[in-house]
Amino acid sequence: MRQPLLVGEQRAVAEHVTQLSRVEGAVLGVEGDAASIQRRLETQRATDGLADRGESEERPRRQPDDPNRDWASFGVQGLAPYLFESEATLFVGEEGLTNLRLEAEYEILFTQKLILVPAVEANFYGKEDEELGIGEGLTDIEAGLRLRYEIRREFAPYIGVNWERQFGDTAAKTRGAGDDVSETTLVAGVRFWF
Repeated sequence: MRQPLLVGEQRAVAEHVTQLSRVEGAVLGVEGDAASIQRRLETQRATDGLADRGESEERPRRQPDDPNRDWASFGVQGLAPYLFESEATLFVGEEGLTNLRLEAEYEILFTQKLILVPAVEANFYGKEDEELGIGEGLTDIEAGLRLRYEIRREFAPYIGVNWERQFGDTAAKTRGAGDDVSETTLVAGVRFWF
């Protein structure tokens, strides 16, 4: 999985319910092909002062030359101790596929507008998906740093670096295909919401 080169977020808030639409993708390869594009539409509801519950989500994932997958999900997100933003999401896909994604990030404010965000993400799959080359269990861990400048709170360009490493059967399948199991990428994009 490559980290997106461009990310856009749109938010609308009404009476404790948040609808979030997120588009990620357009990682350009050497020939200019997109590696994957992911679109998410979800509804969130506040459960208490520190957590939100994701009511539903649709996550179609489009990958050139690969089978495409549609997912439904349920998750929680909120503030863990020491003000880490954390998120746990269970995705249920076609043919009984399941994916548990755990994410955590922390915002380090250099100024009110210049913010460094270290983040880590781990993916676990309930069963293997031969067509996508994904094994069972822990499949990958991704860690990254993004430096963003909030021109306005709703609009913030960023640059960063991501490191990703595959594990277990997923790493074995990747090695078997002649690819690297570890990858470091530079990212740039814009974060926006309204």
